[in-house]
Amino acid sequence: MVDTDDTAQRVLEVMNREKSGRITFMPLNRLRPKSYTYPAASNEAIPLIKRLKFNPIYRVAMEQARTRGRRSPFDSGCYGLTC
Repeated sequence: MVDTDDTAQRVLEVMNREKSGRITFMPLNRLRPKSYTYPAASNEAIPLIKRLKFNPIYRVAMEQARTRGRRSPFDSGCYGLTC
């Protein structure tokens, strides 16, 4: 994740110059997650995103990962986040 596509471009230029390999960026200013209505919480299940604690600036990234239409890495664990 990077803050803007400009940051991603600058990092990519350095990586290309140094032939450092490949990387995928998620510029926060370009993410447009699909709107998603989570089911109402019950005693048996609540949406995982409601259990995660993260800095609000990353909300669009978390929503993007959840609504991509395929299984997200966030579905099976916390990956460094506080659960």
